[in-house]
Amino acid sequence: MKRHFLVCLSIMTMALVSGCSMQSADGLYADGKEAYEAITTKVHRDSVAIKAGKMSLQKFVQQYPADTRVDSALFMFAYCQGALGNRRGAAKTFIAVSRKYQNSPLAAKSLILAGGLQEEFRNHQQARETYVRLVELFPKHEFVQNGSAKFLIKNLGKPMSAWDMPALVDSLNAPVRATPVAK
Repeated sequence: MKRHFLVCLSIMTMALVSGCSMQSADGLYADGKEAYEAITTKVHRDSVAIKAGKMSLQKFVQQYPADTRVDSALFMFAYCQGALGNRRGAAKTFIAVSRKYQNSPLAAKSLILAGGLQEEFRNHQQARETYVRLVELFPKHEFVQNGSAKFLIKNLGKPMSAWDMPALVDSLNAPVRATPVAK
């Protein structure tokens, strides 16, 4: 009986402490950033650390929605999703970053990464729409300025051996228009 009481007391204490303690915005952001940097800079990726970082970023966004780093946290969260195998979720999160934070320096990069993931899924129509959106919203972005976005649009769905290489040069001046999507 005494042992049962001590176990219950320990569990209740742990629940109370974990429920009441709220990690600071800086702490959550730093934990998430560490996971992001592990993904982008290290050859060995520790999935446990990435999961922990992803959870920290999710908590950060939920607990501190007015923080000026939310766009960055969501961007890093998407990277973590992709590294953990949820590439469709990553694409959706990158799209969300580009829509909700259009003035963020990460908005254009989010569209580039989302388009790449959509291509990977062989969803060429969605990838085309994403790249066209990039061209329309961020005409001064280097990926648009150097013709890369237009080149990818022109060659979507083609094997690399069939890519129109002169299109890379021509795409610098060619206008890009969105095509309507069947609903």
